[in-house]
Amino acid sequence: MIERFLENSKIFPEELELLNDGEQLVLDCLIHRKLERGLEDYIKDNSLCSKSATKTKRLEENYKMVFKSALKHLGNTFKKNKKSKKTKSDDTSFYDHYFGNLASGQGLPIETFFHPNKKMKA
Repeated sequence: MIERFLENSKIFPEELELLNDGEQLVLDCLIHRKLERGLEDYIKDNSLCSKSATKTKRLEENYKMVFKSALKHLGNTFKKNKKSKKTKSDDTSFYDHYFGNLASGQGLPIETFFHPNKKMKA
């Protein structure tokens, strides 16, 4: 659904019911950032599909923005819930917490899920 929004395609109210609260929040934030309007306004007003308040970005740039924002949000949530002093293994424990099960289930090393441009402390 995010891909369709980034391609300026219509999103229907029935489709929103299939999303959980977190997914709706991410979509709402993207719509607000791109159009300076809320998710409900976007669904109600068909003309907003073709409008943009900011410069149009390439699809890859939009994906990058979404994934970086999501990782940042997850990182901040992880730090808040941890409630202890930062240690050298915080970066690794973050990825173990969110991606550990997936990595072990697919037989991949956890390093596969590390952010490519971030220097990790091992």
